[in-house]
Amino acid sequence: MIVDINGRKCTCGSNGCIQAYSSIHVITTDVIGSLKQEEKSILLDRIDVIESIQFDDICRAVNDIDPLCFDIMERAAHYTGIGLSNLMNILQPELIILNGPAYRITVLFYDVVKKIAVNRSKILSPDIEVLFSRGL
Repeated sequence: MIVDINGRKCTCGSNGCIQAYSSIHVITTDVIGSLKQEEKSILLDRIDVIESIQFDDICRAVNDIDPLCFDIMERAAHYTGIGLSNLMNILQPELIILNGPAYRITVLFYDVVKKIAVNRSKILSPDIEVLFSRGL
């Protein structure tokens, strides 16, 4: 799904796909790339080798309000929210249940996705619920 027509090159060959902004791989790559460009982060105190940073490390840093990880995760959630609003407009569901590592490990991701999706959706209705599933 395209979320930015002039956006990043995606692995599929297109530009601006949600995958190019919101995947765990891209979030991790963005954090590692920023650290290699000497951005500051609490991850530098927690990890010996920058390339060994895992998504869980980033999520813990987000929860500890690390500005770099927080900004990158918030941007990824923003694009996910745009994609979700597109689906809401097309499918007009009554209920949306969100789940996955980003939702389970950080509150930020769920909060931003829900806010963006609801604010951008053209079908705003009190009947539409966006919930977080605590299941596996």
